[in-house]
Amino acid sequence: MKIFIFLLLLFTTHVEARDYFVATNGKDRNDGSIKRPFASLAKLVAVAQPGDSCYIRGGVYRETLELGAGGSEGAPITFQAYGNESVILFGADPLPTRLPWAKWKDGIWACNVNDELHSQLTRNDAMLFVGDQPLIEARWPNCKLEENWKETRKWASKNHELSTYGELVSWDVAESGLDFTGGVLHQKYVANFFASRRILSHGKGEDRIFYEKIGGFGDPDSETAEKGTGGFSDWFYITGTLSALDAEGEWFYDPSIKKLYLKPPANQHPRKLALGVKARAVGISGKNTEWVDLKNISVLGCSLRLGSMPPISGRGGQLCRNLNLSGIKVHWAAHSRYFHIPDGASTRTMHYSGRDELYPILIGENCLIDTCEFGHSPYHGLYVQGRGMRIRNCVVHNTSLNGRMNMSGLAVLYGYQSAYKSSASNTVTETTIYNSGGAGLYLLGPGAQIAERNHVFNGGLYSGDISGIYIPYAAKSLNSAIAYNWVHSIRGIGMRCDAMGRKIKVNNNVVWNTYSGCKWESAGGAEDTFTIYNNTIFVEDAMHPILLSETKPEGDLLNRRDLITENWTVLNNVSYGLKYRYWFTFWKEVKSAGLPTAYFFNQDESDRFQANYSLAGEDANRYFISTDLENIDLRPCSGSPLIGNGIAVEGVDPSACADIGAYQSGAAYWYPGADWMPGGESPPKTMKEAVALAWETLGDRRTFLTKNRGKH
Repeated sequence: MKIFIFLLLLFTTHVEARDYFVATNGKDRNDGSIKRPFASLAKLVAVAQPGDSCYIRGGVYRETLELGAGGSEGAPITFQAYGNESVILFGADPLPTRLPWAKWKDGIWACNVNDELHSQLTRNDAMLFVGDQPLIEARWPNCKLEENWKETRKWASKNHELSTYGELVSWDVAESGLDFTGGVLHQKYVANFFASRRILSHGKGEDRIFYEKIGGFGDPDSETAEKGTGGFSDWFYITGTLSALDAEGEWFYDPSIKKLYLKPPANQHPRKLALGVKARAVGISGKNTEWVDLKNISVLGCSLRLGSMPPISGRGGQLCRNLNLSGIKVHWAAHSRYFHIPDGASTRTMHYSGRDELYPILIGENCLIDTCEFGHSPYHGLYVQGRGMRIRNCVVHNTSLNGRMNMSGLAVLYGYQSAYKSSASNTVTETTIYNSGGAGLYLLGPGAQIAERNHVFNGGLYSGDISGIYIPYAAKSLNSAIAYNWVHSIRGIGMRCDAMGRKIKVNNNVVWNTYSGCKWESAGGAEDTFTIYNNTIFVEDAMHPILLSETKPEGDLLNRRDLITENWTVLNNVSYGLKYRYWFTFWKEVKSAGLPTAYFFNQDESDRFQANYSLAGEDANRYFISTDLENIDLRPCSGSPLIGNGIAVEGVDPSACADIGAYQSGAAYWYPGADWMPGGESPPKTMKEAVALAWETLGDRRTFLTKNRGKH
């Protein structure tokens, strides 16, 4: 009996956790110690057991870190960079050193390639790198990577009146003197979307380009294209043709003759450059992985795929649980040479998920993403779906590079199609999101999403009907909260719940320098209420100052004012007005009753709906420290009418709502966003510094005035 107990204890006692090492000069037959490290990440994963720490020595690793099942509660497996060493998981492999490069013309070099390189260069996500910097596939008009947000560099313009479906007319094309036959036309068509079409024919000096007709995309005579898409857009650019190769740092591949063309930077010989070609789509992957910590690893030219989406119809998907990501940096995760929108997809149904587009994703439950960076993506910077997912102190930047409504800086979706074990909300806190062609922060229900103390700016740059913080149509997002955020420099609405909101709280947010202020739309039932208090919305816009609406109003359709003011809590807000607007589907009935389809609320409507100050017709300088954009400070100034006139909000400390607006004169100063920036500079602590940063990252002093809304 004693022997049996001894053996039982022997085999059930936890084995002491071990440290393993991998290095670029290691060997997989080694024991994995710091002196005799492994060579491959695959070996590291194969030997790691719960509780082990796996250290990656500095260097570039050209393989995917494929996580296994992971660790266990209290004994996670850790994969991290060793000390302060720089670890890069690179999606590109070096080009063969003996490629037969030869001068072609005009500073361009050319070489024939083998079958392996041919297969890499014909991928839709093909990329070339010099060191860690991507090169540009030859394009017209010329635009450097850092010039993406300069509209006059990024885009050419078509003549909207003369263009027809399948035929684009542009004087710029004629003046280029180039023949674009066989190339790829990338056009906005409508502001919120972007797609590619093959160019069927064009002639040098001609102003007409004929392109393939697919799905109605590009039809300027469409009667429905403008609705809900931000209006028509005339922007486009062209790739996929040798005639466009004329700038340093550009490349072109002709698959018909297996020849690669390159115009090297500074006219260097290609063999003197550290040239690489994208060979892997994914840098870190995991399916059904649990209890893993990832720390201080850079992922370049490939993506992060942790978990998988459920099928478009039905349940399923693979969830990752209890993952902690800290100090992860992902750049240029995804790329597309041809942006596809399916045949038959109308502009009203283009919210498709883009499941084949390998932007970074984390799908699961109870995971933490802390102090991570996600940058440079034509799609989402990061896509998170699940429950109990926490994003904190992160920076997401330069995303949705061409402007697509369904591609945002940070997208967070509440999980509902897989086997989740909890109902915990997702949270995004102290995160900085900037330079997005689409929405900045996208929050989709049906469960609670919490967004607090985030700094969102330079959003919607290449879209039309878009928001800085966006809860989209049919979200419901029960019990969500949006609080203590700065939202500014948005080419659209500052913050919005587009439809079907339910018991959402919005408080202490500051919005400025946007086309429009806010829109909060409930599902329309008696319980589908909003609590909106102590917000400062400094946007002079008659359409969306603070706009309230309902998707499907229940009860008396013609008396929404009383129903809203009796059921919603709207207190202590300062803006250019609180406005109600019926959905357009009810306009006929409302008009037939002789009532307006929209109207403004009074400052005081009821006990639950009062102390809402309007700046319309007022001198805003009486209210705030500074309203000048360059020196903006939207805290109440000395003697401001905002001070001391707030109304108590149920469940809120009275000292937090003594004044009207987002800031209390006697309270501690707060500022949102991450406590770091990618370049090492200090993050902004004042609104003045926030505006300066917005201008610096765009390269110009851009303002977003209501009168310029919709201009593309």
